[in-house]
Amino acid sequence: MIQTYQFEAKNNHGEIVRGTLQAESESAVYQKLTSQGYFPLSIHAETKKAESKKAPLLFKAKSFNWHRKKVSPRELANIFDYLSLLLVSGFPLLKSLQLVKRQVRHPVLSAALDNIAADIQSGVKLSEAISNFQNIFPPAVSGAIQAGEASGKLEIVFSELGKSFEFEAELRAKVGQALAYPLFVMFFGVVTVILILTFIIPKLMVFFETWEHPLPLPTRILLVSSQLFTHGIGFAALGGIVLGIVAWNRLSLLRKQAIISSIVKKIPGANELFFLSDFVPLARTWALLLKSGVPLIDSIKIVEQVVVDPNIRASLKQVTMQVSQGSTLSSSIEDTHMFPELVTNFLTVGEESGNLDKIFERIAIFYERELDRKLRFVTTLLEPVLILVIGLGIGFIVLSLLLPIFEINLLAQ
Repeated sequence: MIQTYQFEAKNNHGEIVRGTLQAESESAVYQKLTSQGYFPLSIHAETKKAESKKAPLLFKAKSFNWHRKKVSPRELANIFDYLSLLLVSGFPLLKSLQLVKRQVRHPVLSAALDNIAADIQSGVKLSEAISNFQNIFPPAVSGAIQAGEASGKLEIVFSELGKSFEFEAELRAKVGQALAYPLFVMFFGVVTVILILTFIIPKLMVFFETWEHPLPLPTRILLVSSQLFTHGIGFAALGGIVLGIVAWNRLSLLRKQAIISSIVKKIPGANELFFLSDFVPLARTWALLLKSGVPLIDSIKIVEQVVVDPNIRASLKQVTMQVSQGSTLSSSIEDTHMFPELVTNFLTVGEESGNLDKIFERIAIFYERELDRKLRFVTTLLEPVLILVIGLGIGFIVLSLLLPIFEINLLAQ
């Protein structure tokens, strides 16, 4: 079906050109523009699509409490890999979704796939149907699928989405494995101290109350701490933690991200680690979008929603504005002073060669290795530090209990 598309593109002199073209798809417009020597920035259908009748939702996406049962990247990777395999095998899209749904055990994901299949059966495009569930499928998914629908290469887009979510799952697994042992040590150390203050010290309190000599300062501090903890402070701390969790869940996602960013930046040495954990998914998502055929400006707007750091998000908004005004992507990113110089050098080469998608993929691989190296270093350093801190705490408790006995022995001699 022939449609009219509005486009923005850059010519060989870097000037912005706007106009309309008639073609069967966005991909056809993209090919026409590139064949004429233009670099497409954004392509949008001019005609308004009539709203197709949607099947009634099995439940409303906004009213359902999605965060209670989040869908893992590994599950999403399996879904898109399966969909790609089915489409390559010749199954139609609706039948593929129904077959995939049978394999899903996650209740939230299963219900979402039911709704998506019902929407498609009523005539809605997959990219529109899947955009109703952005708490399950990130915005980059619907953007990539929309480009795949325009080009008729959904199976390739599904395969790339599967790879992207598989990389994300591996990254999360690395972080989890790196932090597992330090968190284990810290948890049991804190539990041990709480048990000593709650159950052991109160039983020794009677013994120390009959002490004839003045108790040493560390012993007095320990006894006061135990009394405070057993007389309400422990319950008050627990209540404060519960209230904090409830208040945290009520915050918006942007507010949570801003708080996390501000806290992490105050921790010495954690700023670079936080940046890399944000930048690697950004680069992978950008590579996926460009490889799927999403125009440059649209891809920048989508990756804005991937990052956690509000400073990076603001930098991307600045990049969007400069690119739409005719600047190159590499020079716009360089002006933000937010990304490493190596990134801008890579992007300059990518723009000259026309392989930005491959460049972003290589950038993601390079900085993923850097993130993995820094995670190993941090956890290697963190383990002995935590053990030392917990050991000093327990050592203080033991020394405080033994000091009065040592003093009695000295006086007896």
